[in-house]
Parts: sequence; C-alpha cells; structure tokens
Amino acid sequence: MAISVPFDQASATETVAERAPAWSAQGVRVDGTDVEAVADAFGQAVGRARQGGGPTLIEAMCYRFRGHFEGDADTYRSEEEKELRRGADPVELTAHRLVESGVVTGAQVDAVRKSVRSAMADLLASVRADSAPDPALAMHHVFVGEA
Repeated sequence: MAISVPFDQASATETVAERAPAWSAQGVRVDGTDVEAVADAFGQAVGRARQGGGPTLIEAMCYRFRGHFEGDADTYRSEEEKELRRGADPVELTAHRLVESGVVTGAQVDAVRKSVRSAMADLLASVRADSAPDPALAMHHVFVGEA
C-alpha cells in the first residue's frame, strides 16, 4: 500500500482481515477506537491460540490523526473529515466512558494524564541526553552472521 493511496484503490480485497486465511490465520476486524472491543478481540485470539487454533490477524480500524510522518502536509484529507474524526480519539472515548459509568472520576483521569505527560517529558529528556550512536557502527548487526 502507498502512504497516500486509499486502501480500496490499492487492494483487491475490502479488508486486511479477509486475507488472513492465505496465511493460515483467523481474520478479525474490530473498531480500533473501542478499547473494550480491541481487548475482547485480543482475548479471544489468545484463547484460540492457546487451544491450538492458530494465529489471528486482528485488523483494528482507527483513524490516523496526523500525517504519515513529520512534515507530511496531509493534503489528501479534507479539513471536514479531520474535524469529524477528532471526536473518535480512543483515549478520549474511553476516558469519557469510564467517567460516565462511574468507574473513575474526572479528577482521576486528569491525574493519569498529568502523570503520563510527566513520564513522557522525563523519557524525552533522557533520550535527548543520550550520546549519539557511533556512525562507524551503523552497519553492524544488519545482516545475519555479522558482528
């Protein structure tokens, strides 16, 4: 598939999941924005595998909120499409569902968000503080049997 070609213009099949039998696998398509549906699909796949039912290819359908890479102008989607999809953020949907069902409070969700942002900032600072790899080693471990 090409990065800016719609799937239906680059594939003979409507879904990736329906290709699974070609690889002797079970194919499952799931709403990738529904955390519970994804967890259920994975749970069933693990159970099937543990019972000797073989591998499962899970096609979790979700929306890519940004371009394919930094600097991608993302001109192949309309602003209307992008705005419509912003309401499908699985993190936001799950947080809302958990608060609405009384599993957590809004304050707890905010605390988790703050904690995650802090952990990510710490990780980024750690990565930026690391020294750059030695360019002379760039081709090491690229091919089997090489040191």
